[in-house]
Amino acid sequence: MSKIDLSVLKSALDFYKIGFSLMQKNQFTRFYDFLLVSNRRHNLISSQDEQRLVIRHFVDSLLLFGIPDFLPRKIFHILDAGSGAGFPGIPLKICLPEIPMMLLDAQRKRVAFLKNAVRKLELSEVEIVHSRLECPRFQSDFAGNFDLIVSRAVENFDLILKNCLPLLTPDGILLLYKGGCVEKELETVDQIISSAFTYVVIKPHLPPNFPYQRLFFVVRKNSLSI
Repeated sequence: MSKIDLSVLKSALDFYKIGFSLMQKNQFTRFYDFLLVSNRRHNLISSQDEQRLVIRHFVDSLLLFGIPDFLPRKIFHILDAGSGAGFPGIPLKICLPEIPMMLLDAQRKRVAFLKNAVRKLELSEVEIVHSRLECPRFQSDFAGNFDLIVSRAVENFDLILKNCLPLLTPDGILLLYKGGCVEKELETVDQIISSAFTYVVIKPHLPPNFPYQRLFFVVRKNSLSI
């Protein structure tokens, strides 16, 4: 197993003026080691991504700190919709330990991995839910519950948009991680988003030498919405 080099991660956190304690360093290291071991059995990330895990997944998960003006002023509850191998949820939780978080995934093996990872990292106030986002029970139980919803699992843009918006609190934010182009998504977004919401596409401030293109599709639920 390769040894983790956290210098790129520390540089990114320094760029965003976010502290990096010894506990957080240890948590990222344990997560790295556990993910690589688990990946041999469960194929959670690609073999190519194993070689670029820190920059491709750890740092990328934290790029939302590059759009501070578009984040909620106060965050009481975060949902990572389609958490998969724990991205972006677990890196965010390590950096925001005081904020309760839910990790949602539909695959049983990923849910088992997430539970074990949270236990090994000794993360508190993390709820892991095995469900599909569009499940009526989940939608009913958590309607209007989250100040911030994040997702890197945006293969079906329309589906995730339709099913995340009802889960937002007033002034809540849905933040979808996208690559360098969102033209296709913008063709249908006005058919999905009502006047109760506003949206914008944002290019984040990227850490020096970050090698990938990244945009955020950001939707805010207006505070007077019911």
